[in-house]
Amino acid sequence: MAGTEENKPADKHLRRTLQAGRGINQKELVKVLVEEGPMRLKELKKWGINAEFHHGYLFCKGRAPYRGREIVRCLLTKNKALGTRFVSGQLVTDLKPLEGAFGVLAYSPRADKWLTIGAKAVILATGGAGGLYLRHDNPKRMLGDGYVLALKAGAVLQDLEFVQFYPLGLAEPGLPAFLVPPNIADDGRLYNSSGEDILKKYKILERPAAERARDKLSQALFIEIYKKEREVFLDLTEVPKLKWHETPFSATTLPILGERYGANHRPVRVAPMAHHTMGGVCID
Repeated sequence: MAGTEENKPADKHLRRTLQAGRGINQKELVKVLVEEGPMRLKELKKWGINAEFHHGYLFCKGRAPYRGREIVRCLLTKNKALGTRFVSGQLVTDLKPLEGAFGVLAYSPRADKWLTIGAKAVILATGGAGGLYLRHDNPKRMLGDGYVLALKAGAVLQDLEFVQFYPLGLAEPGLPAFLVPPNIADDGRLYNSSGEDILKKYKILERPAAERARDKLSQALFIEIYKKEREVFLDLTEVPKLKWHETPFSATTLPILGERYGANHRPVRVAPMAHHTMGGVCID
């Protein structure tokens, strides 16, 4: 999650965000993110999220790879305390802009009937479209439904071609596309089936490479795997346990990635996977 002001000053956060976006970010929105992000994280702590700050980042506690459950639990608990009414299990098919309000058309598979829900405003929280890709670490239901609803209702979509890929996803046959923590990857060796060091070959100097140069590294792996038809391996067998426990994120992946999936005992295949959809509905 985003960094806090105490440990990661706003100007540094702003500079890194603009650098990662190659300077084509919407600067006014980046400014909002940088200024208000720390307040929102503190708000989650106030609401009782089971998480801890570590070097300016808020890490949710919980079993990998389901750390997002804690965010959902926290928000559900807060909403129930506010008296929010929940209507679950509905498939929303249309948003109907009305005069000064909105109507939502939904189908209930359980009751086999259609219903409409009126509201002064509608918030789309549908999670992007990462599930459209063969390799991704999104819930499978994230198929871009929200974009379709917004477009049909008259909204403008922008930058949908900006899909962020995380370069180091587990690519072992029969195993899920599990995300390799960037701090761990830097202590391992990344090489292709010809034995060439990937970081040296493509002159990737940023560290952690999978975080600070995720676009360049993803492109490098794409070339190796899909154009040159080579396999890419990440050897973590020499990474000390102390390094795994350097952050709460990497520590929780050790039992699964290291032990269950075998990364502690042998090199594992890796490949890029769809991570975030950076475009979406145009907002102010």
